[in-house]
Amino acid sequence: MKRCEWCGAEYGRRKKEAFWQYEGRRFCSRACADKGRRTTRVGDDEFRARYRQVKVDGVKYLEHRLVMERHLGRPLRRDEQVHHINHNRLDNRIENLEVVTAKDHGLRHTKHAISKACVICGEAFTPHKTKRVRQQTCGPECKSRLLSIRNAERRGAA
Repeated sequence: MKRCEWCGAEYGRRKKEAFWQYEGRRFCSRACADKGRRTTRVGDDEFRARYRQVKVDGVKYLEHRLVMERHLGRPLRRDEQVHHINHNRLDNRIENLEVVTAKDHGLRHTKHAISKACVICGEAFTPHKTKRVRQQTCGPECKSRLLSIRNAERRGAA
């Protein structure tokens, strides 16, 4: 059982909720989540979007991109993205914004390391993006050695 960060009520795992979803959940309901995340939500009088938007000459723009374009004095290129340093999407002060490439932006928001060291040979390798958590070896040779070591440990423990 977990305790809701907004109302303090205890809640458990939902019937069709995966374990990792339950572990990541901080609120007991959508209503509590809306109230608890008040800082990242845009008010009802503004556009309902993930990022604040403004209208200039009848055209909607994402405010953080417009602020950065005006600061740079040129339009942003297609390969440039604007990163919020403090991760607050509504804080569009120029001190909180920086221009990054798509790759750099992804690296700043990734949860797991992009490169790892092999547990057998120590060589640095880049695991597939869906296997970053569990992949421990750099290739099939090291993987077979790791499995043989684990099997030997199991036989010794039994």
